[in-house]
Amino acid sequence: MVKQYNVLLDTMDTIPNPSFNVNTNDLKTLKISILINQDKEPLDLTGATVRLAVKKPDQKTVLEDCTIVDPLAGSCEVVLGTQAYNVAGTHEAEVMVYYASDTVAVTSSFSYIAKKGILSDDTIESTNEFQSITQAIADNEALLEDLRTNGTGIDAQARADIETQATQLAQKAKQTDVTIERKRQFSKIRKNNTISALNRYAYPLRSDGTPFSLRYDELPIVFTDNQGGFTTNFDVANFKNTGGKTIYMSTTTGLSSNDGLTRNTPCQSLEKAMVLAVNGDTIICIDPEGTMISRAGWANDGVISKNVNIIAENKIVAFKGDTPTWVLTSGYTKTYEVTRSAVERVVDFNNMDIPVEYKKVASIAEVEANKYSWYTDNVKTYVNSGGNKVPNNKILPLLTTGRAMVQNANASNVSTQSAKIYLENLILVGGDKVVHLLGDANFNNHELYTKNCKFYYSTALDCVLTQNAKRSYHQGSICAYSVKDGFNYSTTIGNSNIPDFIEVNCKAFANGDNTINTANTHNGSTAHAKSYGIRINCTYYHNVGGNQIDVQGVKSVNLGIVTFDSKATDATWSQGMGTQGAQGVESCELWYEGCISFGNDSDVYVPTGETVHVKLCQYDTVNGGGIRDFDERL
Repeated sequence: MVKQYNVLLDTMDTIPNPSFNVNTNDLKTLKISILINQDKEPLDLTGATVRLAVKKPDQKTVLEDCTIVDPLAGSCEVVLGTQAYNVAGTHEAEVMVYYASDTVAVTSSFSYIAKKGILSDDTIESTNEFQSITQAIADNEALLEDLRTNGTGIDAQARADIETQATQLAQKAKQTDVTIERKRQFSKIRKNNTISALNRYAYPLRSDGTPFSLRYDELPIVFTDNQGGFTTNFDVANFKNTGGKTIYMSTTTGLSSNDGLTRNTPCQSLEKAMVLAVNGDTIICIDPEGTMISRAGWANDGVISKNVNIIAENKIVAFKGDTPTWVLTSGYTKTYEVTRSAVERVVDFNNMDIPVEYKKVASIAEVEANKYSWYTDNVKTYVNSGGNKVPNNKILPLLTTGRAMVQNANASNVSTQSAKIYLENLILVGGDKVVHLLGDANFNNHELYTKNCKFYYSTALDCVLTQNAKRSYHQGSICAYSVKDGFNYSTTIGNSNIPDFIEVNCKAFANGDNTINTANTHNGSTAHAKSYGIRINCTYYHNVGGNQIDVQGVKSVNLGIVTFDSKATDATWSQGMGTQGAQGVESCELWYEGCISFGNDSDVYVPTGETVHVKLCQYDTVNGGGIRDFDERL
C-alpha cells in the first residue's frame, strides 16, 4: 500500500499547497508526486538531478533523491525515508534541481505534519536474545573447562576456534546489553530534548596537551547527546554594540532633512544614517518587505567605519547597483533594456527566498531567443525575463565596479578606527566582496557579527572576507553564489592580527566560478593563517572546491556539520571536510564530531603533515597521508 501526496511547486512563484499528515511509524509507503514549474510553465528536468530537502522540527535537514518521471513535464516523485518524518511536528520542504552546468534552481516550499505513532522507542520488544547468549557462553565455558581437563587429544586449532567463539559470544552479549540501554537513554533524550537533559560538551586537548581555546573569548557552551547531536545557547546578539541611540532609515519614506530619531522621521539612506550615527548606535531599516535598496539608498562606497548595529525589520534586499527601469528594446518582443554599463551579473529577486541568476549570452538576438538570459554591449544591458513577461525593478544588474556592500576601510584600504559591526536580518547582494572587514597596521581590532543574514552574488571574490581583524562570528547566516569563497578568515600582516571565527547554524553553498580566480579552490567555509574557530550545526555543499577546508596552521572544532557534493572539476580538490595543508605556515589540527560528509572524492581529506580527529561521523572516502585520529565511522 502506498500513501500518495501531490504537490505543485514553482521556482519563481509561491504556490500554496495544503499541508498533509503522515505517521512517524509509516515505512516505505509515503510517496510525494511533484510537478515543478518555472514561471507557471513546466521546468525541463532533462539531464537534471532532483533532490527534496526537508527541515525537521528539530532543525536538522534531510536530503532525499527524487526520481524523474517525465522530464519535459517537470514531473518527479520521491518515496520518503524514515529520517524525513521520524520526528513529530511540522516539516518544511523544498526541491532543489541541479544541472550539469553547476546551476541550481530551488522551488517554493511546502509542509507536512508528522503525527507521533503509538509505537515508539519507549516500546521495548520482549526478547530472550540476551538470555540465550548468556546460556551459550555458559555452555561454551563448560566445554572449554572439560577440554582443559580431559581433552588432551583435541586438535590445537579446534581449541583456538572454541576460545575465539567464547570471546565473540561475550562481546555480543555486551553489545546487546549496551544497545538496549542506548535505546532507553536515547528515548529519554528525545522526550526531554532540553539543554538540561543533555551533557555539556568537553572541548578537546590539542596534540601538545594544551586545551583548545579561542584567542579572545571564552568558548561557546555546547551540549551533546553523546551520539553526534549538539546544541548551544550561543547567541551572537550578545555581541551587539550597546549604550547608543536608535536611528531609523527608510528609502521609501525617509527624507534627507530628517533627523532619523523617530519612526516618523527616518533618514533616506544608510549613508545619511552613518553621518548621524556615533559609536554604539543602532540603525534600523524600516522599509517594507520586498524593497530593493540600490547603492544610492545604501552607502555608495559601502564604508561602515563606526561601531554600529544595522538591523532590517523586514525582508529587504540591498544591492551594489542602480535601480533599473526596463524598457522594450526596439525591434524585439521579449527583450528589455536599461542604460547601464559595467554589469557583471543579473539576478532576479522577485522571489526573495529563491533568487535566480540569468544566463549571460553573446548577443541581443540570443537574449530574445532564451528565457532568463542577459547581455551587455557595455552601454546598455538587455534581459529576457521569461517570454513576454515585462521585467520589473527586482531584476537587478550587479556592477563589476564598486567595492563591498559593507566594509570598514575606505577606497585606499585605510581604516579610521577599529570598527565593531553587527548586522541582522539583511540580504546583501553584489560588490566585489559582499562584506569585507580589513585591518591594517594601525587598526586591526575589527569585529564582525552577523545574525540571520544572507550574502549573495559577489562579483570578484568572497561573500564574507575577514582579514587582519579580531572576531568574525556568524549565526544563522548564509553565503551563496560568490565567485570565490563563502566565509573566509585570514590575515596578511602578522600573527597579532589573526581572527577568531564562530559559525552556528550557517550555510554556504554554490560558491565558486572556475572562469575567475584559480580553478577549484573555492570553498564554502575556510580559515587561514593560524586562525582559531568553531563551527556548530552548519551545512556546506555544491562549492567549486573543498566544501569546508582549513589551511595554514588553523585550529578548529567542527560539531555536527554536514558537507556534500563538491562541484570541483578536479578530483584533487573535490573535498568535503578537512585541510589542504600547511602551505608554508604550519600544520593544522582539526576536530570533527557528529559530522556527515558524502558525495565528494575525498569526504575527509588529511594531507601529509596534518592532524585530523574524527569521532562519531558518517563519511565514505578518506584521502591523504596525514595523521588520522579516527574512531569507527557511523
